[in-house]
Amino acid sequence: GDASAGGLTGFDDEIRPGSISRLIQSQAVVFRVRFDAGGLPDRDRLYWRGMVLEHTDGRAWRPGPAAETASFTPLSPPLEYEVMMEPSGQKRLFPLELPAGRPKGARWKRAFVLETEQPLQQRRRFRLRSHLRYRTPALSAARRRAALALPARTSERVRHLAEDWRRRGGGALAIAARAMAYFHEQPFYYSLQPPRLGADPVDEFLFQSRKGFCEHYASAFATLMRAAGVPARVVVGFQGGEYNTAGRYLLVRQSDAHAWAEIHVAGQGWVRMDPTAAVAPERIEYGLEAVQRLQARGLALGGVPGELIRRALERGWLENGLRRVRQQWDALNVAWYRWVMDFDTQQQRRLLEALEWRLPLWLGQVLGLLGGVLLLMAVWMVLLYRRRREPDPVQRLYLRLCRKLARRGVARAPQEGPLDFAGRVGRARPEWGGALAAITGLYLELRYGGTRDPERLRELRKRVRRFPRPVPG
Repeated sequence: GDASAGGLTGFDDEIRPGSISRLIQSQAVVFRVRFDAGGLPDRDRLYWRGMVLEHTDGRAWRPGPAAETASFTPLSPPLEYEVMMEPSGQKRLFPLELPAGRPKGARWKRAFVLETEQPLQQRRRFRLRSHLRYRTPALSAARRRAALALPARTSERVRHLAEDWRRRGGGALAIAARAMAYFHEQPFYYSLQPPRLGADPVDEFLFQSRKGFCEHYASAFATLMRAAGVPARVVVGFQGGEYNTAGRYLLVRQSDAHAWAEIHVAGQGWVRMDPTAAVAPERIEYGLEAVQRLQARGLALGGVPGELIRRALERGWLENGLRRVRQQWDALNVAWYRWVMDFDTQQQRRLLEALEWRLPLWLGQVLGLLGGVLLLMAVWMVLLYRRRREPDPVQRLYLRLCRKLARRGVARAPQEGPLDFAGRVGRARPEWGGALAAITGLYLELRYGGTRDPERLRELRKRVRRFPRPVPG
């Protein structure tokens, strides 16, 4: 899923096509969350609310001018948790939807959004309480008009599509369901590198490119809902997070940035709708890492079998070891902050009263660090050993092809899958399209097909060697 005013969190005060897709390039930690016992929700409920955008000129979405009450009716028990924010220079907090009450050092901004009283120049901890199910109040006439406002530039094609859904009747939820089905059934694609759009990005996205990131889907969905007479707005924040088993907390990175939409339903209030889930459910259920791994294998998102996703997410022992080391190091860093840098008088008294209980915690952290160092040494020795081994021949041939293309001015992006790369090169250099498509198909067959036919490997070697010249037959 922008950084001029965004600091670490990367969010400006508006979004437009491409804003959030640039954010995902960073793995910087934005905040950590420790839930009280038994409180960790399912991944598809982890929506961290940062901004609500109600005004659009057809290109960008920005916050609305009017304040909104932060009252709502809880429909589920509260979740109690602690958020540890990293310094960002901003005031934004990212509570789980929807927050009940404001913590010390924070205040309401608008539309159930919280912000800190002072910019975050150092780590800060906040105790929060949220309800995952809720009902919000009815809209005033003025707020309803604001949530239905459309820019004059909205195209006739967009208006006609939305009007068709409205004429079928059934109310706001039925209209929203038709929009979600439209995204799911039509050839839309979720892309980490969406194409640039021109003067009318919603129209171009819906009827031409049909390839976008979460902000494309959220803004197009909200525009369609307003055109169909359903109050709607865009919400920006984060979705998901990585669970650190060493520290027992959730770690939310800048790469988890996400945009979704809300519609207002009579009797229910604001209801979250995430059109990204209609196109790429893997993003919500498994996280961005799953998307990157699947697209690196040339697999189109949307309905990828669960077994294939699990295989794509499987890590080797080396990768698992490095992940455990990173988690241990982060947990130790957090423990140092909590018990040394953030050590107030009350914590000192609790530590002295329960010294015998606290010592094993420190001992465990120290032993974890020592274990991490030993594991790093083992990883280093394995890497030295592996340098002497010949790399996978199929991968080596494909990397040779990529180097050839880079020398000719067409470099493959780090997150670009083989099929996406071949398609982009074919559009830029049509004379290479057929040869590159054949090589890419051979590469994917040999690398992920489960077999290594020597004859097919020789064919791949011959085509890579002769590229960009055509291979007879």
